[in-house]
Amino acid sequence: MNLRKDCRELTLKERKETEINAAGPKIEREYLEELRMILEELEAGDILILAGSIPASLSRKTYYDITKNMVSKGVKTVVDASGSILHDLINLRPYLVKPNQDELYELFDVRVSTLGEAQSYAKKIREMGARNAIISLGEVGAVLAAEDGKVYSCIAPRGSAVNTVGAGDSMIAGFITGMLAEVGYEDSLKLAVAAGSASAFSERLATKDEIQQLYERLKQQA
Repeated sequence: MNLRKDCRELTLKERKETEINAAGPKIEREYLEELRMILEELEAGDILILAGSIPASLSRKTYYDITKNMVSKGVKTVVDASGSILHDLINLRPYLVKPNQDELYELFDVRVSTLGEAQSYAKKIREMGARNAIISLGEVGAVLAAEDGKVYSCIAPRGSAVNTVGAGDSMIAGFITGMLAEVGYEDSLKLAVAAGSASAFSERLATKDEIQQLYERLKQQA
């Protein structure tokens, strides 16, 4: 690893994936207000995805305030954020939340490693208010406590993870794609796992064909 003292240049060359998170940009209030004006154009049935950390220059209630407003308008709001931020807004009934193992630990102070263990916590998240809750367990797979009252599980396909950046975002995109295509909750979860896995197996975001291939494999699972 070569790290210059001024931190303007960073070179990593190793087989193991390393995550380095820099400080986010400073967001001026005027830009936040501009975003809110854009969001006001959304209508009932539209989908809004709030994902990632909140910049330090903004209030930790930013996602809460946006979610409260959007849900009241009937906008299907998806939130993928850290446990503490997620905990504060679950009772607003977001359309979907997707905590991973670390975020689940922040929510319930528990380490979950199997799909069976995750099912009860997915149901608990729904009881707290979320309309749908996916708990992603990386190479293990994912579970979905759905708005139809059922809990679905999907084992992740086998493969070598080479780049997990964007895998969580891909999962959300896969689930939303499935729901828009009206394939049902079970297959939407499989499409979510296929999209997340395909991106993790690739050095870049997965292509449609790569996702489709994994999706067809998962549909053959019992």
